[in-house]
Amino acid sequence: MRAAPLCIIVVALVSCDHSNPLASHPNAVPRATSVSAASPLTASATGAGNTLVAGELRTFSFTAQQNQDGTARGTAQVNNRMVNEMFQLDLDCLTVAGNIAIMSGVITRHTDTTAIGLTGVLGVIDNGAGAGDPPDEVTQVFFFRPGLVSCQDVDPALVPPSATPIVGGSVQVH
Repeated sequence: MRAAPLCIIVVALVSCDHSNPLASHPNAVPRATSVSAASPLTASATGAGNTLVAGELRTFSFTAQQNQDGTARGTAQVNNRMVNEMFQLDLDCLTVAGNIAIMSGVITRHTDTTAIGLTGVLGVIDNGAGAGDPPDEVTQVFFFRPGLVSCQDVDPALVPPSATPIVGGSVQVH
């Protein structure tokens, strides 16, 4: 059980001032700003794979895109066998800082119907695809009341201590 990282993120989010964490964080990695005129996208993140949680597989997949006008769209799905739950999110927020992507959106399907309508936030780390590169990483999906938090409220520095290595699959952050 990874309760400590959840506490770290919740404490950090409660104390945030809703300013842009990417612009103000001393360890922030600047986002690439040059985009082809033919492409309406400024950032994207995709991936699928498995992690192990208490010996049980947790399967995930996601795709998210951010347009030049700042709007984002995408979808994510998680199957957590340890607690026998499956859920889907309609992603509406994407933040990219270097090799880290943070996404959030509304939970639209869940085996526990009381979670439908909550906001889900997750992060991923793209560690490269070379033979000597470490595995990519993904956080669990953190649930919040609607309107309380979006991906823009999460400091990218909070993703690495909360992330778990992917044992099968990969993520790509652009």
